[in-house]
Amino acid sequence: MTRLIPTYGFIQENAYLHIDENSGSGFLIDPGADAERIIQFADSHHWTIEAVLLTHGHFDHIGALSEIVAHWNIPYYIHRAGALYLSNSRYNLSVYTGQEISIPIVSTDNKPSSGNAMLLDDGDVIRLKANPEFALRLIHTPGHTEDSSVFYNPGEQCAFVGDTIFKDGIGATHFPGGDTATLYRSIQDKVLTLPADTVLYSGHSAPFTVGERSL
Repeated sequence: MTRLIPTYGFIQENAYLHIDENSGSGFLIDPGADAERIIQFADSHHWTIEAVLLTHGHFDHIGALSEIVAHWNIPYYIHRAGALYLSNSRYNLSVYTGQEISIPIVSTDNKPSSGNAMLLDDGDVIRLKANPEFALRLIHTPGHTEDSSVFYNPGEQCAFVGDTIFKDGIGATHFPGGDTATLYRSIQDKVLTLPADTVLYSGHSAPFTVGERSL
């Protein structure tokens, strides 16, 4: 089960709660802002959020990260190239908003604990402790940023694509670490090769399926 929570910081962004209905536990993807509203929504449904997953380190996807991981005492996961984006306000673009974000990497030992960054590589799988069968695989899709990734759950037939691809477009490539040719390869080779009925949840558009998109 996936619930979209629009967040309204400097710009609007889609955060997602991805919940295993059997256990009532799950993951939070891309908390861009509105930490209190996200927390209240999850708590009102009595869901246990085990970790935060970040599709990339831009400010509009990480703005509520620190507050949320502190509130729930949970780790967060990001592709290892995201360490630079989290800690550098020019790379995460918050320097242009007037509210700079710099999140130091607390730990790189990949032992999940409160506030720790869990740095991932392409193909790594994150499993729910409450139900290890409920799992997402990180697919590294650079192009929008160096750390851009998709979190794919084949069992739920869905993927969280961040700003790699939208219902009617693709991510911008003029920011630090962006590259148009690389993004096109990522989409063509790693996103559009997923099963056609896979629902894609993006950071800034309505959900859509792989079968509805082409390049």
